[in-house]
Amino acid sequence: MLTTLAFAVLAFSPLAPVARRSAVLAASAPCVQMATIAASDVKALREKTGAGMMDCKAALTEAGGDMEAAADALRAKGLAAAGKRADKKTSEGVIETYVHTGGKLGVMVEINCETDFVAKRPEFKEKE
Repeated sequence: MLTTLAFAVLAFSPLAPVARRSAVLAASAPCVQMATIAASDVKALREKTGAGMMDCKAALTEAGGDMEAAADALRAKGLAAAGKRADKKTSEGVIETYVHTGGKLGVMVEINCETDFVAKRPEFKEKE
């Protein structure tokens, strides 16, 4: 082990020849093949989950290109992130009302969020 360590120190010293340094680097670097993920797959997963582009690419790479497994991984990651944010204050939001025809049925709903920027987005106010 001592000789290997001495060789590594010698190989990475600035005085060592460049060819020997690169040979040691090539021998010690693990051979990792990255799965090629198409941009269209990343876009499809992003539209499906609403996650960021790099998160989608990382999830697809970990799942080996399997869209469902990547979506599950992103969902699990999102639940973990939501757990961290559970104690944050939600002081912004909207209040919506609905009164059915005839006036016998009415509903008032308050939906809160952390910032007013989110509350002003059309997706936040969207009704189905």
